[in-house]
Amino acid sequence: MGQSFVHLSFPPPRVSPSIAHFLSGIVPAALGRCRRVRPLRSGSFLLPFAGDVPPFLPPVGSGSRPGTSRLSLRVPPPPPPTGEKKLPRAGFVPVRRFSFPFRLPMDPGLKGPIERERKDETKRCDLRPRGESRLARKMEAKLQKRRERKMAERRGVGTDRKERDRNNTTADPDEDETVEVRIKWDSGRKHGANEHETNESVEDGQVKAFRLEGNEYLQVEEPEMAATCYLKALDIAERRGTDTPRGLAKLHSNLAAAYMKMKKFEDAAEHSERAAKLDPEWPKPLYRLAQAQMELGLYRGAMMTCRKGEAVLDAKKDNSREFAPLMDKIAYVAALNGSLAGFDGRILEVRSAGEEAWLGREAPEDPVLDRKKETLAIDAMGLPVKHSENVDNGNGCTEIEERFSFRSLKEAMEAAKDGDRILLLRGIHNGSGRTVKVNKRVLIRGEGTMTETKYDQRANTPTLRITCTSLVQNVDFDMSGFRECILVDGDQTVRPIIEHCSIKCSGDNGIYTCGNSHAVFRHCKIGGRKSGCCAIENSCPALYNCTLSNSGFQALLCMDESHPTLNRCLLSDNEEEGVVVMDDAQASIFSTEIRGNKGPGIDVSQGGRALLDDCTVAGNIGGVWIWESGFVNAQNAKINGGKSHAILVDGSGILHAHHTTVDGVVHASEPTWRSLTRGDNQLLEPEHPTELPLEEGCFKFEPDRFTRKQ
Repeated sequence: MGQSFVHLSFPPPRVSPSIAHFLSGIVPAALGRCRRVRPLRSGSFLLPFAGDVPPFLPPVGSGSRPGTSRLSLRVPPPPPPTGEKKLPRAGFVPVRRFSFPFRLPMDPGLKGPIERERKDETKRCDLRPRGESRLARKMEAKLQKRRERKMAERRGVGTDRKERDRNNTTADPDEDETVEVRIKWDSGRKHGANEHETNESVEDGQVKAFRLEGNEYLQVEEPEMAATCYLKALDIAERRGTDTPRGLAKLHSNLAAAYMKMKKFEDAAEHSERAAKLDPEWPKPLYRLAQAQMELGLYRGAMMTCRKGEAVLDAKKDNSREFAPLMDKIAYVAALNGSLAGFDGRILEVRSAGEEAWLGREAPEDPVLDRKKETLAIDAMGLPVKHSENVDNGNGCTEIEERFSFRSLKEAMEAAKDGDRILLLRGIHNGSGRTVKVNKRVLIRGEGTMTETKYDQRANTPTLRITCTSLVQNVDFDMSGFRECILVDGDQTVRPIIEHCSIKCSGDNGIYTCGNSHAVFRHCKIGGRKSGCCAIENSCPALYNCTLSNSGFQALLCMDESHPTLNRCLLSDNEEEGVVVMDDAQASIFSTEIRGNKGPGIDVSQGGRALLDDCTVAGNIGGVWIWESGFVNAQNAKINGGKSHAILVDGSGILHAHHTTVDGVVHASEPTWRSLTRGDNQLLEPEHPTELPLEEGCFKFEPDRFTRKQ
């Protein structure tokens, strides 16, 4: 077991008792663990203890008032001063200094010797009262002068020596005084912190124990136990009044985190708000408050809270931008629920090309609209303030030149900021052969209905390259070139929403998603020279109420480890299959109709997997075809093969069917037959004879080393 030591320093009293009396008044609960007392030449005492340092229990000194704050010494030490660097080598662990400026009463009966260590531990001497020692008298006089000098500085005048002596002789040595404890050095003190800040960092030992215990429960995903610990800590801290505002803010913030995991968002918002009020310069409570507000559907309030948090970070010159991902998430969730709270910035207009649209040019230049015509004053948070001719930059305001009308979408995108809205005015807009990089959280919206605003792109580069959470609405995209119309790329935080748009491409795929992106398409019409939508890598596009038709190849192509989702969609009139799943991709299809395609409705090969839930596959040349190790799970589905087989399972492929109706010829393996012949499925005889298709059209094998065709 290691040793711990506490260094107590205090001004020597005029008439000092023995050290034993001093100890009996200060640490009565710790004397049993004290090994010995070592007086130091500086007038302080060294108290070694076995094991951890015991806390000092009030009252301190014979004249202290009850209710003195309890001090906990279980903290890791900072680098000790030069004179104490050797203490850890001798087995002493956590070190802490305290100063006790008070007078001790004298007990005339206590003048016996006490033990003191010297070089030879066998030698012991008597420690007489300090008033009878020459060294003690010198120190007493020096400290008395210091006290008088401080008193004189407070009064602003000097002190007469005779009056000082008269005051000293009339002072009552047994007078009770209030003990003031001042920490001179502790491990929690940061570099440059003043004494007041250090006092505020003291935390009640029992409160700290409950807080740390709650943190451990939170780390092991037991939020109920964590919340109980935090509530106990708050009760103790508020009842004793020993904790600082920052300490209380920590407890409220941690309790809010526990409530968030328990899905108690109202309680989480309440405690986050309390923490933010207790410590306005701490951004974490604001972060948790914004999270709770988002879960409660208070999207505008959540965005305002995030902006407050960003202002706190800017005041600290912190460029971490930790609120930016949360603001993107809030904007995404709000947009899914029909709110534009994440896009409440400026409105930037893009003029149509007009009569020069057929030349592939941008809008004509307008000398009035294209100049920087408005001057705004913005504060430190980036919010506009009321314009004044004389803006005082010393108050944190900055004058900026604003422009709100642009000739092209690319130009407006470069001038936009997070949260801005870009409005494409009615007419035809040209991409001028350049890709618009959507790398900011913006709203791009066409004026009027979808057919009134058209964006024409003639190039071999994508029309939009989306790498950030954004929102695109009411635009008719017409792409002529050998690249996809819309490219979505990025990590899992890239969650753009494209809704009420028409997307066509005459040379490649209509939509191309890659990376780990999670794009959402709602109420869109999609078509391409190749596939309507192609998902590769680990992308997870989601299509709701969309129509994928008139594509040269498949309506939906899933490759690599992608995981697209179709819900209430229509896949029709494509030149090949409706859905192709290959490699290790997975497709989840709900309440979708797949009909009128010139190939099988569902084609799964290699290690691909597909889920059909409440879907209709009919009118295609083939129903559900599975090759190699493909797997399909059909639930409440209606499968019709049209002119060919309704079910075709080859190799080691498997079809699991539940409450499914199959109309047509079934050619399947034994496991698939057992699944189909269960009581909850229905097999119908085909009304017309069917056969395997001839090798023509999409069934004709044409080797191409640049594509992976079934």
